[in-house]
Amino acid sequence: MPVYAAIRESTLAAILDHCQPVACVLGPTDQTFECVTARARSASMPVIELPNLPQAERVSGAFRWEAIIREQAPLPGEPVRGWQEVATIIYTSGTTGQPKGVMQTFQSVALMAKSVLPAVPPETAEGARIVSYLPLAHIAERAIVEATSLYLRMQIFFVESQQTFLRDLKTAQPTIFFTIPRLLTRFQQGVHEKLSPTLLRTLLRIPVLRGIVGRHILAQLGLDTVQLAASGAAPLSTDLLRWYRALGLNLIEGYGMTESGITHATLPGHLRIGYVGDSSRYCETRIAADGEIQIRGAMNFLGYYRDDAATQHSFTTDGFFRTGDRGVIDEVGRLRIIGRLKEEFKTAKGKYVYPAQIESLLSAGGQYEAV
Repeated sequence: MPVYAAIRESTLAAILDHCQPVACVLGPTDQTFECVTARARSASMPVIELPNLPQAERVSGAFRWEAIIREQAPLPGEPVRGWQEVATIIYTSGTTGQPKGVMQTFQSVALMAKSVLPAVPPETAEGARIVSYLPLAHIAERAIVEATSLYLRMQIFFVESQQTFLRDLKTAQPTIFFTIPRLLTRFQQGVHEKLSPTLLRTLLRIPVLRGIVGRHILAQLGLDTVQLAASGAAPLSTDLLRWYRALGLNLIEGYGMTESGITHATLPGHLRIGYVGDSSRYCETRIAADGEIQIRGAMNFLGYYRDDAATQHSFTTDGFFRTGDRGVIDEVGRLRIIGRLKEEFKTAKGKYVYPAQIESLLSAGGQYEAV
């Protein structure tokens, strides 16, 4: 059960009380969690400290990873786990209430990785390199980077810190890059600080300069070797997607949830701006009468840990997971996310409004010819 290094103390304490862990593996977090040290002092939860843990974050009485490796012999054999056994419990962010523990099986994690593979062209998969910098407590990083690497035999590079991110990115020279809209926006803002949006648009409209300018900017961002970039975990504005593709970055979108895994990805030659791609062959997608996206398949989670009522409420009577997202599916099966069901509100005239559509229009800026 992974947790974010920047998690709030109160949230972590609630999760620990709920899941009752038998041990804690502690790495650098830039903070000390009293709920962890208190449990360690009471001997109710042994703590294992990973290497390079700062002195200020040490826990009295904790076991050291180096000592365990040095003093204990490896377990014999190669344990084989059943497909339907729980592989991990990932707690939700709690934006809609108390965090819930999502139980994913070894089968569902494997199928998440296999769902991503069709989006990777064979020439890109050969000798692929990828950088892991997002939290491995997130389902997307674990499925797209960690699990997929077992199938593609990718080289994985881990960043040393946020401060060294750009340096580490340039060192790794990734050919596949998984990212989030927030980082793409920050990169774009950095470019616009040095080159005005108007001037950049003008340069990109000149055929003889487009390639030169685009390659130079991507090289400064450490993305010039990237053959496939994928954005997920949050909505990506169509304007931002067009901006990067105009620079020459093969940027696509995907979609998934902690409970359902990576269910949609843009396949080669099947891009449609504003859509998150095609449904995985390991799941079935439908749009309910109220516009909700619903998913059924082997990638769906087993249920919420120690919360049968929430589990039952999350599924329809015929086994579809209720995502809570609104969407539409085009004539060839590509999915578009419109917003969240609970975000809608009614005007004084009785008309329902969906904020995500308004946000999309407001965020749209200049137009770029290349897609």
